[in-house]
Amino acid sequence: MRILDRVGRVLVVAIILGFVLGTAALAGAATCAAAGSFEFASAGGSGTLVLSTDGSASMHLVPAIFCPSCDFVVRVLTGTYRTAELDDGRCTFTLELSEAGGHNTTIIGVVAFQGLALLFQRSTVPNLGVGLALRVDTLR
Repeated sequence: MRILDRVGRVLVVAIILGFVLGTAALAGAATCAAAGSFEFASAGGSGTLVLSTDGSASMHLVPAIFCPSCDFVVRVLTGTYRTAELDDGRCTFTLELSEAGGHNTTIIGVVAFQGLALLFQRSTVPNLGVGLALRVDTLR
């Protein structure tokens, strides 16, 4: 009976380890790849961010401050993104987004945990300059 318990524990650990390593591999472990679906939170609001492998980006932002005179509760921004590896090994990203009304937003930050997280560091919209986006499509 004890042998079966140990075999079961080893099997559970092996499955968990395989899932963790597989998730990291999907995130682009050897590169600065950041493509995927993310959920984010910042001082300016929260929402979803989708980064495609072709460099396109789409953000659905629910503002942190309610605006009764606004037409839509959710702001939709679309545009492009790019990633770069710096000489010290850090990976950075730049999001260039715009709304239908023509307002442009740039967000700059760091790709962390092999593409599983994005750390927002600066933005042309001050409330979006500090935030965190976590990749959610690898969790399904």
